[in-house]
Amino acid sequence: MKNLKILITGKNGMLATDIIQKLNRQSTEVHAFDEFELDILDSSNVEQKIKSIMPDLFINCAAYTAVDNCEKEEIAIKINGESLKHISKICAKYKVRLVHFSTDYIFSGVYFKPILEEEIPKPINKYGEGKLLGEKYIREQKGLDYLILRVQWLYGKNGKNFVDTILKLSKEKSELKIVNDQIGRPTSTKFLADVVWEAITKDLSGTYHAGPKDYCSWFEFAEYFLRNSNCKLIPIPSSDYPMPAKRPLFSVLDISKLENVLKSDLLQTTWKQLVDEYMERF
Repeated sequence: MKNLKILITGKNGMLATDIIQKLNRQSTEVHAFDEFELDILDSSNVEQKIKSIMPDLFINCAAYTAVDNCEKEEIAIKINGESLKHISKICAKYKVRLVHFSTDYIFSGVYFKPILEEEIPKPINKYGEGKLLGEKYIREQKGLDYLILRVQWLYGKNGKNFVDTILKLSKEKSELKIVNDQIGRPTSTKFLADVVWEAITKDLSGTYHAGPKDYCSWFEFAEYFLRNSNCKLIPIPSSDYPMPAKRPLFSVLDISKLENVLKSDLLQTTWKQLVDEYMERF
């Protein structure tokens, strides 16, 4: 495979940070930009950057991820959804492959088994609506080579996330209430960066679900990484912890399609292994 020239948006975000670190260890030429250097809402800015760099890949890590704020911030729909209309068009025009990240929040969460890629989306919050709109623009763009990875429950060293928040609170409080009826695959951004690299090197196109081998509730997740803490954890239903944006209950993404294509030991990694690795930095 030739040395890839890669353009990345959202360079200071949690996911982009780990993807950039991964790519810098490979034979790649990385051009990474933050929102001030590349405004994905400005189509002329996007086209100018692509024309000047002529990358093989455009990895879009720019996103509005404050789920509750999405309920009232119109900019969220523009960033997560509408921007993909011109990004997709420009990538198709210059024959640049687009890699984009979506979410389990495009689904309702009313399931009893892992969700396949072909399942009909039914978002129950504005964040899910925006990400689904972005997917729609990508898929509808003629002549576009794209890879959409749907992921969930991300945590990483360079952004606000559940693990860091709960660790901090556990040192400040004697007990914490944690939701026990929302189920998903806790996924470290370092792990996801490894998945992205394998997907790129194997020229994957289309829509795939990605994550570790197994899944759990938020309570089980916290209970595991706080197993040596003196903080008492109390399981509660999500109805006892209302938020501005509704969360899907069972939104576990089925990763079997990606497993069958990648045939990688990486996808046999458990969520416990991932969080153990993450915790080593503390």
